[in-house]
Amino acid sequence: MGIQINGNTDIISATDGSLTIQGASGNLTGNLTGTATTAQGLTGTPNITVGTIGATSLNASGVVTATSFSGSGANLTGIAATTDVRTNSLVVSGITTVAAGSTAAPSITPTGDTNTGIFFPSADTIAFGEGGSEAVRIDSSGRLGVGAADPGYAIDVASADTTAGIGYALRLRQNATAGAAAIQFTDNPVTTQYGYIACDSSSNLKFATGVVGATIDSSGNFGIGTINPQAKLHVHGGDAYLSFDRGLYFARENGNTEWSNYIKATNSPDGGFSSTTHDNYWVEIGSKGGTHIVLNTDGTKDAVRNTHDHFTVWQKDSDTTNGARLFAVDNRGNVQFGNAGVRIDRLWDDYPSITVQRNATFGSNNAGLAEFRVHGASETHAEWVGGASGADFSVNFRIDGSTYHSSDERHKTNIVNNPYGLDEILQLQPRKFNRLSSDGTIEENQGDILGFIAQEVKEIIPEAVNYYPDEDIPNEIGWCRAYALSDGYILSTLVNAVKEQNAIIEDLKNQIEELKTQVSGLN
Repeated sequence: MGIQINGNTDIISATDGSLTIQGASGNLTGNLTGTATTAQGLTGTPNITVGTIGATSLNASGVVTATSFSGSGANLTGIAATTDVRTNSLVVSGITTVAAGSTAAPSITPTGDTNTGIFFPSADTIAFGEGGSEAVRIDSSGRLGVGAADPGYAIDVASADTTAGIGYALRLRQNATAGAAAIQFTDNPVTTQYGYIACDSSSNLKFATGVVGATIDSSGNFGIGTINPQAKLHVHGGDAYLSFDRGLYFARENGNTEWSNYIKATNSPDGGFSSTTHDNYWVEIGSKGGTHIVLNTDGTKDAVRNTHDHFTVWQKDSDTTNGARLFAVDNRGNVQFGNAGVRIDRLWDDYPSITVQRNATFGSNNAGLAEFRVHGASETHAEWVGGASGADFSVNFRIDGSTYHSSDERHKTNIVNNPYGLDEILQLQPRKFNRLSSDGTIEENQGDILGFIAQEVKEIIPEAVNYYPDEDIPNEIGWCRAYALSDGYILSTLVNAVKEQNAIIEDLKNQIEELKTQVSGLN
């Protein structure tokens, strides 16, 4: 059965339920049902607009517009490579194959943007292009490259962003109202959390393995074992182990990049702090051109080195090679004061003792001076290290016990009798006086003193007086201490005087006895 319209369009319906439309030059609108529908012989650019196609197939030589297509599409034929299939929704249950495409012309693109989309640069590789440039790639090994066409890891991000001079490559955001953006490390499958890196809303960057192990806060303070570091480096709890090739150096903050202080392990010999050879026998704490503290960590070196260097304070004293030892404690607790050349030790038959060494760090040879002086100086710490001192004063030496002087004959030579005696003693004039401080004030705590005047004794018993020409420089009020007196010399002379007086007494006694005898004979 058929219908002819205006002698140009034939609509033919067959007994099998098919519908044929032919010879038309206009549009066809309506619902089609049946087994098959054929539109052919249409001239011009006719459109077939169909609300619902209930037919098994639709054959058309014009443009078919539909709100949706469904089915596998297995029976679609006659669609050339240049033919556009346009639809709001395309559902394909089979395989859709597209060209590989390129960076400049991706194979899958949005309408009107032909250089942005998906393409396939090589086998088993998917890439996403944007504006003619590759943006993301998943390679044949499943590695994701963002901005990286050759990802070397599971996720490889390369960024050209130089905001604030930093190439930001990855941003993590925390969308919840609390918590922190974090990277978590686990096993596979996920059963155990090994640790995480997180940054909270206060700009604190945290590194954790179960508990927070390290934190960099918003001020740049770095804390280990604490979430609230109070300094540029804050270590809390446990021990800190540092291993360096040449030591830990500290630079000044005034823009000078040179180091000023350092801590290092070294085998530096006496004064050789510029040595670059380190065997970890020594630990040194020092400042550039200043003071150095050396700790000897290997007691076996006593046999081949100085036994007083287990703990040593050195001063370079403007010498970049040979330093000066200021203070030392050896492995037995003996203490050495290098500037004075004095030790406190037990080296004399295990007696606690004060030893004056032959050589001092600074000043004259101690063997030439042969003295140990106790005196008082009114100084503050700042004055002691180089400033002006206050008034010097006298110091009494108090001993809870007796004093002994070494007097072994085997320690002496050129032994003769003391030539002084009664005559010299009779010439000495004992005095009573008060001592003055260097500012001219009387030292009240010394009280009244009975003794001698050194200059007066020197005229009678010169050996009893020591004169120090280097100290014979009176101050502005004439105060000076250039003479010293040894009471032992006077005591020795006094013994001679007593012996002389005893001889006189004995002679007088003998004379008296003779006179008694003579008187008795007269009676």
